[in-house]
Amino acid sequence: MAHLRDWTEKLREDVNHEDSILIAAFGKMTDLLFKITILLGLPFLFYVFIKFHSLS
Repeated sequence: MAHLRDWTEKLREDVNHEDSILIAAFGKMTDLLFKITILLGLPFLFYVFIKFHSLS
């Protein structure tokens, strides 16, 4: 239990710093997930554009 308390205290100290490692890691993960979402969404957009164009 003391190990868990020490670990959470280290995390709390890290998050409260200006150059937090944890916040930077979450920021990089968010950027990566956004790029993956955009890249995987492009084929769907092409499909939708082709379907709407064929309706005309």
